[in-house]
Amino acid sequence: MLIMILNIEAVAGIAGRRLGMIVCSCRAVSDRELRMAAEAGRSLREIVRSTGATTDCGCCAESVERIVSSSRPCRAEPCTGCPNAGLAA
Repeated sequence: MLIMILNIEAVAGIAGRRLGMIVCSCRAVSDRELRMAAEAGRSLREIVRSTGATTDCGCCAESVERIVSSSRPCRAEPCTGCPNAGLAA
């Protein structure tokens, strides 16, 4: 039981620093971290390299890619009405 409590405290500490939903449970990477990195203009490859997301079991790969791609426009000149138009780097 003591081990379980220590793990919960460790996770709570990570969640407190990063705030958001954990997308990669292997590396405790949150959706907020991914969005902030994408909005700062970092590529998917750079985000994966710096966070470690997707590099262990890989179950989060699709979610990570979706979150990163939805956090910025799909092209330099967004289409009229693009919900991500204000996120251009």
